[in-house]
Amino acid sequence: MAAAALTISSARSEVVEFTKPWMYSGISMLYKHLPVDSGSGWMFLRPLTLSTWIAVAIMYVAVSSAYWVVARCSSEERRRSTESGEPVFGIFNSFWAAFIPLLLRGNQEMPQALSTRLLTGIWWCFSLLILVLYSTVVAKEFTTAHYRPKVTSWKDLADGVVNFGASKRDALQYFKNSKIPEYQKIGDFLASHPAFSTSGISEGLLRVLQNPGTYAYLMETASAEYLAALVVLGPEFHRNELSKGILQVQEQGALHAIYRKYWKDRSKCPDTTKLFDQPQLDLPHLGGIFVALGIGIFLSLLGAFIEVFLYVIKRDSAQVGNLILIIYRHSPLEKHLLENSGKSSVSASQSLQICKL
Repeated sequence: MAAAALTISSARSEVVEFTKPWMYSGISMLYKHLPVDSGSGWMFLRPLTLSTWIAVAIMYVAVSSAYWVVARCSSEERRRSTESGEPVFGIFNSFWAAFIPLLLRGNQEMPQALSTRLLTGIWWCFSLLILVLYSTVVAKEFTTAHYRPKVTSWKDLADGVVNFGASKRDALQYFKNSKIPEYQKIGDFLASHPAFSTSGISEGLLRVLQNPGTYAYLMETASAEYLAALVVLGPEFHRNELSKGILQVQEQGALHAIYRKYWKDRSKCPDTTKLFDQPQLDLPHLGGIFVALGIGIFLSLLGAFIEVFLYVIKRDSAQVGNLILIIYRHSPLEKHLLENSGKSSVSASQSLQICKL
């Protein structure tokens, strides 16, 4: 006599004497859905991770500050501010100018200096990329989540919605001997794709866990629900007594209570009717555009500082030229040249009068 997790089949009954089964089981699909989420009022923030939102906010503040610094360094922007009587890119206008591209709206105050134009161009490109990626993820999450390939019946499995496999010993024979068309298609698939089948339940469970949403494993229902089954069996002289005891326990409801305790109440499977979770855009996915924006901010600031440097050199050169001119006008050399030029002009006029005579 032996007790084992063994399924009663017609082939086994020919060589083994079984008691009355205490649980009736069939073939079930073991399929791991993608993570699900119940949704909330903050689902519009889900396309980007928290770190990505923080990085976008930091870049927004950095670009706004760069607008203000570059406008104060640029002579062209200072001239515009002087003509208009108020700063074109003051601190509040700078934050507003950086916020407008996020709304895909144009700014009335267009930048004139090369550095501010460079900053505006790179910030517009960054904003467009972020908005396009955000819109793509939102559209995928709210419009296509319900249309993902999902296995809800044996017909879906027979139609090849996902790959599937089974134990090479039991399930394959079950489907091959079936008269149901869907089951026959499943049996033909298992026979023609032996790579998807496994030698044991452990290997099948591992494949299901490693391939969520793309692989289903066919196994006994009781094993799929709890990954263990107990069937009492014995030789002929004990079969009737054991079968009678099993029937009595079933009538008392004890087996059903045990089944609910260990199979149903311990279930931790999520509700598959909820929306499927969508992958979020994290910093590793968007690192390139953040680096490009950082380089653009650096180049705009560098251009503004170069413009200030050239302006200072030009101004100092003009001041040095004026100083040289002032010194020259008060020097003895200038007086000597003026006297010589006066004498030469007098002699020239006298010679002209002589020629006229």
